[in-house]
Amino acid sequence: MQQQAENVNRIDAVITWVDGNDPAWLAEKSRVSLALRSDDRPIRYRDWDVLQYLFRGLEIFAPWIGTVHLVTWGHLPGWLNRGYPKLHIVNHHDFIPAEYLPAFSANTIELNLHRIEGLADQFIFFNDDMFFMRPVKQARFFQRGLPCDFAVMNPAYTMDLAPGSGDNRIFYIPYNDVNHLNARYAMRECVSKHPLKWFNPVYGMNLLRNVLLYPWGRFVGFVDHHLPQPYLKSSFEDAWTDFSSVMDTTCRNPIRTDGDVNAWIVRYHQLATGRFHPIAPPKNAVFTLEKDNAKVLDIIRRQKMPMICLNDSPFIGVDFSREQAELQRAFAQILPEKSGFER
Repeated sequence: MQQQAENVNRIDAVITWVDGNDPAWLAEKSRVSLALRSDDRPIRYRDWDVLQYLFRGLEIFAPWIGTVHLVTWGHLPGWLNRGYPKLHIVNHHDFIPAEYLPAFSANTIELNLHRIEGLADQFIFFNDDMFFMRPVKQARFFQRGLPCDFAVMNPAYTMDLAPGSGDNRIFYIPYNDVNHLNARYAMRECVSKHPLKWFNPVYGMNLLRNVLLYPWGRFVGFVDHHLPQPYLKSSFEDAWTDFSSVMDTTCRNPIRTDGDVNAWIVRYHQLATGRFHPIAPPKNAVFTLEKDNAKVLDIIRRQKMPMICLNDSPFIGVDFSREQAELQRAFAQILPEKSGFER
């Protein structure tokens, strides 16, 4: 009974990571049919070698986090302390059903996170480009057993949904997520069941979005943030019940494709069913790494934000090594000491 209670109250972290330079991984990925590779650019897998600062930030700024589950194809960073008690190394084969392997799409990996053995009922999902830079309270992510989030509607971005390639293709995914949500849930019915979660003063001026979009009668999209996201395992299980067909189809695609959904469909499911605690939408803390990253480096060094996400970009070019070294130095300035996750 005590162990059961600990698992219910504990808040874990899940981090997905890939070493895009691993020859064995590259060899396996090369066997995927070229016809399936709609978005297989190197930036989807490039490693900036700053993962250790994610772990340092977790240990120093969020000591209340329980187990950290590091999800990997099989490769591991050389500095990792594999025997650290708070670390759980998770191979794709450990939790992703065999029929979905091999998985080179983040969508497949994310949609199956709830299957990780020993994962707490409450967990925070991190991409490997998300970092804590200041102390973060547990109440920012979970209150009263519910994930903290904001139900703020926003039209899905569709301007660049056209044949081609590049970053704009990512906008197919939230568009797909919302379409499938509408096929299962009626927006006005969801709002009427939990009105104070949709029209909550904590949203500030963002309330106007919901007021103006409510007459539309359908979910047109949401304000999304690419930051650490709290989830309940039960939300994944319920989403697999409601959206089983498209989630199964997505997981059978070894590489990301335009018809996929991702873990945001689980987040949207939590919002639609009222399984969240309303908080103010976070200020923008998502930045794209390009040729000149002086602004981003200054934000890190001066710890201007509690958390940050650093999206990769194809516009680094031959200066990648220099930009990588500068980014590492900036993180080392605020997180100079090794964590228990490091040898």
